[in-house]
Amino acid sequence: MTEIYLLHLFICKDRINLIQMTEEMLTKTFDPKTIETQLTAFWQDNNIGSPKGDGQPYCIMVPPPNVTGSLHLGHALQHAIMDTLVRHKRSNGYQVLLQPGTDHAGIATQMVVERQLNAQNIRKSDLGREAFIQKIWEWKAQSGGKISEQMKQMGVSVDWDNERFTMDPEFSKAVSHTFIQLYEQGYIYRGKRLVNWDTVLKTAVSDLEVINEERQGQIWYIKYPVGDTFITVATTRPETLLGDMAICVHPEDKRYQHLIGQQATVPLCQREIPIIADDQVDPEFGTGCVKITPAHDFNDYDIGKRHQLDMLNILNDDGSLNHNCPSEYQNLDRFSARKQMIKDLTSLGLMEKVEPHTSAVPIGDRTNTVLEPYLTDQWYIKMDALAEAALEDLNNGSLKFVPDNWKKNYQMWLDNIQDWCISRQLWWGHQIPAFYDENGNVYVGTSEEAVRKAHDISGPLTQDNDVLDTWFSSALWPFATLGWPNNSSRLDTFYPNNLLVTGFDIIFFWVARMCMFGKHFTQRMPFSTVYVTGLIRDEFGQKMSKSKGNVIDPTDLIEGATLEDLIEKRTHGMMQPKMRDAAIKATKKSFPEGISPHGTDALRLTLLALSTHTKDINFDLNKLRSSRNFCNKIWNAARFLSQQDAASGQVDTLITQALNHQVHQWITGLEKHLNDYRFDRYAQAIYEFFWYDFCDWHLEIAKVSNETATNAERMAHLNQLFDKILIVMHPALPFITEALWQDKHGSKASICSESFPSLTEFPENAAAFKQFNALKTLVSGIRNIRSELNIPPKATLDLYCIKDELKLTETFMDEVKSLAGIEAIHNTGTMPKTCCAFVQSNLEIGIDLSGHIDVSQEHQRLLKKIAKLEQNLSKLVQKTSNPKYQERAPESLKKSDASAMRALEDEKTQLQAYLDIISQLDT
Repeated sequence: MTEIYLLHLFICKDRINLIQMTEEMLTKTFDPKTIETQLTAFWQDNNIGSPKGDGQPYCIMVPPPNVTGSLHLGHALQHAIMDTLVRHKRSNGYQVLLQPGTDHAGIATQMVVERQLNAQNIRKSDLGREAFIQKIWEWKAQSGGKISEQMKQMGVSVDWDNERFTMDPEFSKAVSHTFIQLYEQGYIYRGKRLVNWDTVLKTAVSDLEVINEERQGQIWYIKYPVGDTFITVATTRPETLLGDMAICVHPEDKRYQHLIGQQATVPLCQREIPIIADDQVDPEFGTGCVKITPAHDFNDYDIGKRHQLDMLNILNDDGSLNHNCPSEYQNLDRFSARKQMIKDLTSLGLMEKVEPHTSAVPIGDRTNTVLEPYLTDQWYIKMDALAEAALEDLNNGSLKFVPDNWKKNYQMWLDNIQDWCISRQLWWGHQIPAFYDENGNVYVGTSEEAVRKAHDISGPLTQDNDVLDTWFSSALWPFATLGWPNNSSRLDTFYPNNLLVTGFDIIFFWVARMCMFGKHFTQRMPFSTVYVTGLIRDEFGQKMSKSKGNVIDPTDLIEGATLEDLIEKRTHGMMQPKMRDAAIKATKKSFPEGISPHGTDALRLTLLALSTHTKDINFDLNKLRSSRNFCNKIWNAARFLSQQDAASGQVDTLITQALNHQVHQWITGLEKHLNDYRFDRYAQAIYEFFWYDFCDWHLEIAKVSNETATNAERMAHLNQLFDKILIVMHPALPFITEALWQDKHGSKASICSESFPSLTEFPENAAAFKQFNALKTLVSGIRNIRSELNIPPKATLDLYCIKDELKLTETFMDEVKSLAGIEAIHNTGTMPKTCCAFVQSNLEIGIDLSGHIDVSQEHQRLLKKIAKLEQNLSKLVQKTSNPKYQERAPESLKKSDASAMRALEDEKTQLQAYLDIISQLDT
């Protein structure tokens, strides 16, 4: 079937499609921005997302976006999916909660406010912790609600009256309760270990905030004295040699076995270190000798623990060298120290050589600085037991992933889980509820007063300065938003949640942690299903990023944007001229005239249509345009129906019976697609039924009167059915369906309150549907002949009926004449030689071509077309007959090529038949 987003071509050229208006009229009659602005306010005033009724609960938690963030296409995709599901459930009588909220985003928010203060020459340290946090709350009140407003623009029907924030007082109590309970149960401990350290932010960062970037660097070969000789070590970070605690070789490397157990001297600091052996060393890297710096390399840390080496930290928290280094290097920045040390090693004759080398460098995603493995005291959670409990529900089927393949990623991470570093050296966030006395003893409690009372402490207490990792509080999102750990009606009703919609990139960092915390604290999984969306890429399949300048703002797709605005957005902050020029060139190529307004409904339908079960999704502006045209189609169909005369009484004809059958099948299919989370098929089914079936056939047929029903009665029937169709399409297209509903039923009415149609309203009738499909086949066949042979649109033709077992030309005489441009139907049993035949198993007709075509011109055109088909067919035959093709081509390609060859053969046969008929006309 033709792809649903190809622009519709109405091939019946002999009549005017009354549904299709000119573009100028569309602009005047359908204005998405106006209706969306009005309805956003209407839905907000009535809080349509508030749970209502006493039906079966259905709950989805909106993944909390960062309070600093703004809507991107990934958000828009997830919001379209979630809102479609909950609107559908709401209309089916469920008690629905789509829970909104935002995450306090510790690092990102602190950076935003610090930059604002720095611009005013105010330092965070000048204010102190309490005053700085107050500045953040002030910023949130003024600028922290952008993404919530954008969600409203997307029509997301959440319960805005109960929006949550991860720093709300009640949520903070839940976080504190979680920490204290895990500490008391022995899961939380404090330890000195290596972490990823951001020297700009001066904090540990999570693995999610590390970007491993391939960079061109160098590898230095440095000679370490061993008695009267040397051993050469290759390193990409020469500055860390000041923290070396050993030199390591592979135990089976014969080149160095005689040196194992001896002492080497660390250059520049004259410290003696042992030469050891470990299987982890790669003999092929560099010289096969590696320096072991346990306090500044994750691999070295593991080797150091196995060999009981000391951990010597040589860095300050800002990345400068500390007091454990020779005085000439102390307080130098790590990269300045590197330069000086290389110079000194060279002058001492200890630099053997330098080679170019490409390696993965860990970069902080917030500061774009090189991260350092750094040995610090941090708070950790023991994860093994929590992971084991969470895996049980995956293994017994209580938790499922859609698509199913993502469960492997979830399971792999839990099977190999490491203890979780949960502390961050920030001021903004949930301050760790741990207190230290003057002797360094630690006490955990809800407050200083509670700790004093519980432990009878009268001396000074100091609270831990660190805050909890943002993912710690986010792990409580499915139940803390509902009032946990306190009992509440919302918690009883909506926990566990039904579904989580999220991206694959945070299955480890968020989904798994929610599952572990949910299972541990509530003894139940927080949700039964995880739907994993793909990553939206640009039209060329490239990942969208600010550095590439290819990010698409959903608001621009909805409201439109000029080319100049797009260039400004995409190049803002770009410092490198080459990257800026490339971004400008790509933007001009993709959007030469900017982006015209499309409206929210068009964007939602497009995003649903793109939601295949694949990892990557390429955004296509052409599909967005087609979705906008589809909204225009709905609007104009409604406008056309509203102009028809009303009529009373029931209409019961073969055509209405067939239509009821189609609607029954349509709704059944839509329900299945939603249950299967196949939103692409759901969107396709909406598009195809309404455009191709309802508009192109049933509205057109209703304009034709016959003996069984008047035109007005048919229009009245379609008007009533149109209301049901609006309700069915509402979850995907909320704005236009609500606007049309209120236009018809009054501004105080809301389609959001309407019940989903029952299938019993649309009785199935397979026989009527078969008859109607036969009518469509007949009309389409005549239309195709007219189109293929260039018969003028206004020409009316004579039809000769030879066989008509279903009596189509008798039952649907008026419809056939009107829809196919037929002047007269002849039931003669024979057809003139001037007829072009259309033959089916139960139908044989002929269309008289005499006087309707330019014989000579059509003869030449068909010959050229047949020649082109034969040329394409010959290429395919040559390709598929090649022995290498038969041996190496995948089966999918072979099947595709075989199908293409059959299609070419069929088309050639049909054209040859047309040519034979024309040849007879010529004689």
